[in-house]
Amino acid sequence: LEAARKARLTTFIDMGSGAADALRERLLALVSNVDYLLMNRRELYALTGEGSISAAVAGLAARGVKRVLVKLGEMGSMVITPELTELIEALEIDGVLESTGAGDYYTAAFAHGVM
Repeated sequence: LEAARKARLTTFIDMGSGAADALRERLLALVSNVDYLLMNRRELYALTGEGSISAAVAGLAARGVKRVLVKLGEMGSMVITPELTELIEALEIDGVLESTGAGDYYTAAFAHGVM
């Protein structure tokens, strides 16, 4: 992350459940000033110790994380930046047999869109 910041590259971190649970304080120190922090709601709550999206995002903002994307599964996602808070509805896709990896695809598409 430090090398990316020095090179003025846009940084994205997609949090994992195990990392959020096991390394909470250490991760919070590492993700401050990341450009985009992406995670699901459970990871957000585990990382921050909060029980609501608004309280968790406020806590992250106080630590320097200004842009958060919370993946909400079938409910879509929520993008929170200093400029906006927006709920993005999920698209209904017929014939889905397995959703494993859907969040990773979403993260890749989001990063591509930002870049």
